[in-house]
Amino acid sequence: MRTAWSSVLVFGTLIAAAACGDDAPTAPDPEPAGPLIPNNMASVISLDTVAATAVLPLYRGEDANGGAVYFVITESNNLDEAVRLGLNWAPKIIHALGTKAVQQ
Repeated sequence: MRTAWSSVLVFGTLIAAAACGDDAPTAPDPEPAGPLIPNNMASVISLDTVAATAVLPLYRGEDANGGAVYFVITESNNLDEAVRLGLNWAPKIIHALGTKAVQQ
């Protein structure tokens, strides 16, 4: 009986080794179409990981009365614009339109 179990164990090991022994090269992953999604904000001018601060570009605009306002842009729902400006791509922010989260 012991010999029978040993034979089954050896046979099972050989089958497992044969299944894992495929050394044939695999096909490379296809190149993604379109622009690559950035995994960081390229627009950051400087980053201090010790103080946990970042310097971002400051944009100037005008309020309804013509006064100066300043703002930073951190994300865009348009992938091409996000890549061009070095922003985070956030496609779901388009759902904020028409809600109280969007200022007029």
